Amino acid sequence: MYECPLLGQPDKMADILSDVVLDLHLEIDDRRRVACEVMLSKERVFICGEIDNFEQRGTEEKIRQKLSVLRRSKWNRRSF
Repeated sequence: MYECPLLGQPDKMADILSDVVLDLHLEIDDRRRVACEVMLSKERVFICGEIDNFEQRGTEEKIRQKLSVLRRSKWNRRSF
């Protein structure tokens, strides 16, 4: 059995945001090790985990941009 959230569900949004964090850090150094967990509520986004050699370098801005796009998207009308 596996989890398969539908588009627009908070689990899917959390997966997308964790991918943003992963991609950002792999762009800087493709040998980085990243363990990222994203938790969402109606008003907050919590990003937890471990990143070796962490550099913030626009992480918060990229997350805010992606979250804004997700909130405006057609497939997300019911979630947030």
